[in-house]
Amino acid sequence: MTSFVNTSNKPNGPRTAVSSVSAQDVPGRWSQLGASRPAMVIVPSSEDEIIAAIQLATTKNWRVIPVGGGHSPFVPINEKSVLLDMRKFNHVSVGTGSVTIGGGSTAGDVIQACAEKQCYTLTPNSNAVGMVGFLLGGGSSSFNGIHGLAAEHIMEVRMITADGLILHLSSSSTGAERELFSAIRGAGHGLGVITSLTMPTFSISVLNMPNDCVSVRRITFPLAALDHATMAFLKLQERVTGRSKSRLLSSIMFLRAPPGLSQVGEPLIYLTAAYYGSASDAERCTLELYDPDLLQHSLTASSSTIPLHKMNDGTESLNITGGYKQLGNALLASADLEGIQQGIHAWLRFGDSHPDAKEHTIIFWGTWSTSPMPRSTFLQGSDRTAFLQVLVWYTERNTHEPAREFMEDMLNIGRRNDANNGVAALTFPNNQLLGGKIGEIYSPEAVQRIKRVKALWDSGSLFWSPAIDSL
Repeated sequence: MTSFVNTSNKPNGPRTAVSSVSAQDVPGRWSQLGASRPAMVIVPSSEDEIIAAIQLATTKNWRVIPVGGGHSPFVPINEKSVLLDMRKFNHVSVGTGSVTIGGGSTAGDVIQACAEKQCYTLTPNSNAVGMVGFLLGGGSSSFNGIHGLAAEHIMEVRMITADGLILHLSSSSTGAERELFSAIRGAGHGLGVITSLTMPTFSISVLNMPNDCVSVRRITFPLAALDHATMAFLKLQERVTGRSKSRLLSSIMFLRAPPGLSQVGEPLIYLTAAYYGSASDAERCTLELYDPDLLQHSLTASSSTIPLHKMNDGTESLNITGGYKQLGNALLASADLEGIQQGIHAWLRFGDSHPDAKEHTIIFWGTWSTSPMPRSTFLQGSDRTAFLQVLVWYTERNTHEPAREFMEDMLNIGRRNDANNGVAALTFPNNQLLGGKIGEIYSPEAVQRIKRVKALWDSGSLFWSPAIDSL
């Protein structure tokens, strides 16, 4: 269907066609949780069409939701929503020391374009995730320890406001535009439609990796080896310090063995260490994972080198759209054996009670380290050392409430030590829960700043904002 709206402030100004698609053709959303049939889906091919869509939504009292990768299950979609499917804004241009990214580009688009120029920028760990959404929610990448959070590196932004203004923002912006630019770098959801942004690039060679490849050590264990696997993970976190710690990403993941493995359906433990540096440093930092006493409890063990631009390929199975998925996380001051043990038993009980969620529900503890940068008002977590991420993936609608309860239980289990030590609960913005607690994401000062920026640039709340609409 096609709607026509006036894109001029004058009653008799020019009219621009807004091309839209049927609401049944909603862009593939990673999770259908919180999503119902929208009022309209629009696929703009120009900034004029975006402005026209904004004006149409204003007259109809609809909410505008830009969509890139569709991987933000915390954003509600309903009959009052207009989805701006930004698929036609997927250009990526790599220059000298920077990359300009279209508002509809995915991480895979950007990674490939940079790889062709022997450079990289800060991207998520899934090729299907939209780059703009990733950056607006803080931007946690594999390079947190080396470069800091990705959102703090945004150099320039081109965006369209609720009033249809086209702004070009950067660190040289002043006044209200400078405050808007600051908010975008960490709390940017719901402030406008970003048509492009610019990020720095870094030469792959500076990482000094063997053949520009990441060194990866991976061991799988049966559930019976839980204590051995967990202690190896915790020792890695405790022993590695300094520069090496910033380049080492270690994790312990619990999932059901997928089809194709002899243990299909059985709970497995994956202990992984990825090192973004020299081969010798990689081996030195992961000595625990070569210990014969540990390996005798394992099912498999392998060491490999993976090209930097291929690191996300292992997560492709998690990019399937549709179904019901809840994603939550907790940034932790510490992880401990007892907490991980309790979490595993809760995971097993939930899967046994809900067969539709058993196969794909995953829990994951990982190291958390962010390089010192000028402190953002909006992004927290520089004092945390670990994180817990939970993916609950189910097929039956009536599993929603039990899944929500399990998610909250898991996050509380992970935070048990922190709570006992008076450490506040903290959630990273991009993995917040639908209808989550905004006080776990932004400080009271940050929420007040977001509200001021929102009131100035979107006083009618045309765009959905987690910092405003989740209060």
